[in-house]
Amino acid sequence: MNAWHDWPITKRVTLFAGAMAALLSAMLAAAVMLAIHRYATEDRMSEIAADGGRVAYEVEHDEVRTPLVEHADRNVQIVDATGTVVASTPQLRGRPPMAGFTPIPRTVSTGVVCGGLFAGQGCHIVVAQSAYRQGQDWIVYSSGPTVPPYVTPWLAATVLGVAVFMAVAITTLGHRIVTTALRPVTAIRAELDTISETSDRRVPLPPSHDEIYDLAGSVNRTLARLQAAMGQQRHFTSNASHELRTPIAAIRAEVEDALYAPEDTTVPRLSRTVLASLDRIEAIVGDLLDIARMEADQPLQREPIDLAAFVTAQCGDRRDTPLDISCDLEPGAVVSAGFAYAPPAGCRGTSTEGATRCATWCT
Repeated sequence: MNAWHDWPITKRVTLFAGAMAALLSAMLAAAVMLAIHRYATEDRMSEIAADGGRVAYEVEHDEVRTPLVEHADRNVQIVDATGTVVASTPQLRGRPPMAGFTPIPRTVSTGVVCGGLFAGQGCHIVVAQSAYRQGQDWIVYSSGPTVPPYVTPWLAATVLGVAVFMAVAITTLGHRIVTTALRPVTAIRAELDTISETSDRRVPLPPSHDEIYDLAGSVNRTLARLQAAMGQQRHFTSNASHELRTPIAAIRAEVEDALYAPEDTTVPRLSRTVLASLDRIEAIVGDLLDIARMEADQPLQREPIDLAAFVTAQCGDRRDTPLDISCDLEPGAVVSAGFAYAPPAGCRGTSTEGATRCATWCT
């Protein structure tokens, strides 16, 4: 079985919503049953007290009628001042008083009696009321069974059914809400799976302006930055390839000239030309390594560069070219050394375009 954090969000939220719905529904059902049970208990206690109160009134007026109560599950006992039971319902005939507590004269006392006369019959609510007869205080006990926790079977079944229905409804609603909320995420993931590094496509924006809408916007902005970075990388690769091809082509030209016309060249002249091109290749490779280090967040040593002096030196190094190169520069422009898509070595071009590109990069 997978760990909890490996489950899909929809499944986790649905299970959590179901558990919470079941817990809340159970708590609500218990609270409802407790409230109904309390109300039913108070109602039954009032009925029992009313039965005893009627008999107490008849005792005081010497008008006791039988049967003492009309309900089969109710009992009444009349106890005289000496504690003798003088009258009772048929179920308790010949039995001692049903409770040991007595009320204060002219008051009513209530209690729950389990066992005793009610052994095997569960607990009973007993109400004791005083009755003033012939100058003495008599006691009228009235009783009835306590209300069970479920009150009645049909009521318990109804409350339980409603609780189950609520739990299922809340779970279903939670599942639908989560599924609907995550549907844009599924669309974003599906679109991301089909987007390539050269594609201009973007993930769809959901209609609702919520957190997922913000997420989709962030993804689109990230894709735009990645696309721009890929374009810059391709541009950089093109520039680096061009800069490397130039000295390589120069070396090839010098070597081919030496092979086809050995009498027109000398080893020192060929070596100086080749070494100059190799120096340029070495500088370009060093710049590429510096760029790689800078992208890896490794510290680089920076130093200021006099841009006018730098370009003038590059122009001076091209004295042997057949092209007419002129430099018109203003001194005093100092910049911090850095790297862009044309490295400093790329400034060592063989034409005026190369010098112009250098000046553009440095500024």
